Amino acid sequence: MSTTQSIIDFLLDQLADCGAVTARKMFGEYCLYYDGRPVGLVCDNQLFLKNTVQGRGLIEEAVEAAPYPHARPHLLLTLRRVKRTAQ
Repeated sequence: MSTTQSIIDFLLDQLADCGAVTARKMFGEYCLYYDGRPVGLVCDNQLFLKNTVQGRGLIEEAVEAAPYPHARPHLLLTLRRVKRTAQ
């Protein structure tokens, strides 16, 4: 199953306050970019962040998963795993 445009629209809307976040379609899935640099993938309507120390700092319970077969493990991001910050 490929990622739907509505999921990409939702993610970009949620990330709008973060700065220059964009998405580019690749083979039916999407790559997310921050300031022109790849930071994650959206595959099968799931968000995967690059497995970095900074990325792990954003997630309360880091879960590694492969976005596609034979891929390096990424951080699978769900709303309940994102750390809540004071506004």
